Amino acid sequence: MRSRSALIGGALLLVLGAGISEAIEQKPLPLFRLLASDGATVVSSNELPGGDQWLLVYVSPGCPSCDLLLEALRAWQNASLIQHTILVVGAPNTAAAQQYIQQMLPSDASALQWYEDVQAEAWTALQLKGTPVLVGVKKGTIQWAISGVLNDPGALESVVKTWAGQ
Repeated sequence: MRSRSALIGGALLLVLGAGISEAIEQKPLPLFRLLASDGATVVSSNELPGGDQWLLVYVSPGCPSCDLLLEALRAWQNASLIQHTILVVGAPNTAAAQQYIQQMLPSDASALQWYEDVQAEAWTALQLKGTPVLVGVKKGTIQWAISGVLNDPGALESVVKTWAGQ
């Protein structure tokens, strides 16, 4: 029987083969600051509450692929996914980030932990080039990342659920 890591790796190769991602090297999660969903509390990347193994999902308003991904996350949601997923919204200001979340995630997904990257600190520290981006983090180390145009979020469902489901 294959290990969970092998299954995730196989699923990532499938996604990579679809051309929506680029491989990255494993490295420590860089230090950056985000605003909590209240728009006032500053949280450091080393204080994010995802646990030992979690998924960082970076999205931005005006990104159709981000919208598709958030709709899929809402459909896939379960207690483990909610607990181990950190959503980061790259927006020019708090009002834009909050409006995007209210538009994309109705009250049934309000338990999802989300943060604002209005100063683009996470964007810069993670060296992002576009959205959406999914980053698998384990014990403070970036294990993998998927980024790019997303036409079918279903291709990512097993990766997301396996990684965040632990």
